[in-house]
Amino acid sequence: MQTHPNEKVFNDEQTFNKELIRIFLKLISEKLPSFLDFCIQTHNAEPIKEVIYTISVNQFEMK
Repeated sequence: MQTHPNEKVFNDEQTFNKELIRIFLKLISEKLPSFLDFCIQTHNAEPIKEVIYTISVNQFEMK
C-alpha cells in the first residue's frame, strides 16, 4: 500500500514514545550544554526567552 506524500502517517504509541525519547536525549546531550554555556558565559538570557516564546506561540493542531 502506497501513501500519498502529503498524507499524515500515524505511529503507534510505543513507536512514538521511543522516537520522542531518542530525539530529546540527542538534543539534551548534543545541543543543550553548549546552548546553556553560551547563555551563562555571555550573561544573556535572551536565547532562552526566544526558545520559550517560540514554543509558547506555536499552534500545534492536527488537520
